[in-house]
Amino acid sequence: MKLLSAAKTLNFDTVPATYRVNGNGVFNAFATKYLRRHYIILNSSIVDALQDNPDAISFYIGHELGHIKCKHLLWQMILTPGLMLPLLGVAYSRAREYTCDLHGAACCNNSASAVQALAVLSVGSRRWKDINLGSYVAQAHDTGGFWMSFHELVASYPWLIKRLMQVSDFSGKRPARNPLAYLLAAFVPRISFTTLIFVYLLSIFYVPQLLKDIPGLTPSATAGLHPSKPHFD
Repeated sequence: MKLLSAAKTLNFDTVPATYRVNGNGVFNAFATKYLRRHYIILNSSIVDALQDNPDAISFYIGHELGHIKCKHLLWQMILTPGLMLPLLGVAYSRAREYTCDLHGAACCNNSASAVQALAVLSVGSRRWKDINLGSYVAQAHDTGGFWMSFHELVASYPWLIKRLMQVSDFSGKRPARNPLAYLLAAFVPRISFTTLIFVYLLSIFYVPQLLKDIPGLTPSATAGLHPSKPHFD
């Protein structure tokens, strides 16, 4: 019922298949695609932690539906070369999470459920019920320091407290990042599993040909670089 309700809220014509799997204590949910069909996977740890407030589970369903609706899985493949760029690649990734958090919040009956859904990621499956939201949000000013700013600028996810502030009724201003952190983060490229695959394929199919076309480079120097043309001394 929650899946159908969330899909209706976000104007889905086709409802993705959704599965609950053993999370082994890991709090996670994700969207994926296989053979032109979309799937949503919810770890059992998330579902069990929020059993006292089922409406909060709608946040995770809506969040993953947001990834599908915005075609993030497709754009991830198309933009892979550009996503390796320092600052820009991770900024795009963080923006996706903020966007999908808003989709998740739209699927909840109230903002408190969205806050509780994210609180589980902060303090665990039991303590989220006792979290002091005011004190927790007050810690946001600490994220403006140099090292915390640098950590976020090279991370694919925003600080959790900022995500919580976005979906809550908190009207305060997000703390600015330390400007010097941008200088250091500009030298740190974004490395992901998709990026590694892209670089690997590039090294196999493009680099050998590039080296072969370099004037003055002997064939023996490049023969061993091509997997289909072994070189023997």
